[in-house]
Order: sequence, then structure tokens, then C-alpha cells
Amino acid sequence: MQTDIKRLIAYSSISHMGYVLLGIFALGEVSLTGAALQMFSHGIVTGLLFAMAGLVIHNIEVRDLRKLGGLAKQVPIICRRFRYRRAGVPGSAYHQRLCRRVPHLSGQL
Repeated sequence: MQTDIKRLIAYSSISHMGYVLLGIFALGEVSLTGAALQMFSHGIVTGLLFAMAGLVIHNIEVRDLRKLGGLAKQVPIICRRFRYRRAGVPGSAYHQRLCRRVPHLSGQL
């Protein structure tokens, strides 16, 4: 189990690129569109995740996820920003989950 916050984001980023490759290699119009949407939304969301993880690491000086319990008491401003980002991300994450995987799979049929 990964406990380093930045490595966790990086590994999940690499695994999401598998969906992009799946869409590209399917060579369908819909699957290529899904791959492009995935790359765009992945770039935005991953960039924000790394920025927020960097803020936590800079202020708390801990990268281990097991030691980040009670983060709202330690840095309330950053936690509010996480909450606001989370409020803005579900629209794109929901859209990303549904609209990126369905075109990949339908392009293969």
C-alpha cells in the first residue's frame, strides 16, 4: 500500500494513461474523442492535486498519509481549499469517469 501522497498521485496518473492508450489504439472517432477528453481533464485535475499536495507537504512537512490524520485542525485554510476544489471537481470527475471510459469501450465494439 502506497503511503507517500505524491507517489500515490503519480501512480494513479500513470494508471489513468492506460485509458488514454486504450482509446488511442482503438482508432475510432468516439474513442479518440474520449482519449482527448481524458487527457485534458486529467491534466487539470492532476495538476491541482499535485499543487494541493505540495501545499500540505510545505506546511506540515510530512508526506506519509498515515501521519496526516487531523489535517483540518493543523491547516484549516488548506482543508477549506481542498473542500472547494472537491466541490468543483465532482462535475469534472463524474464527467471524466462516465464520458472517458464509455467512449473508449464503445469505440472498441
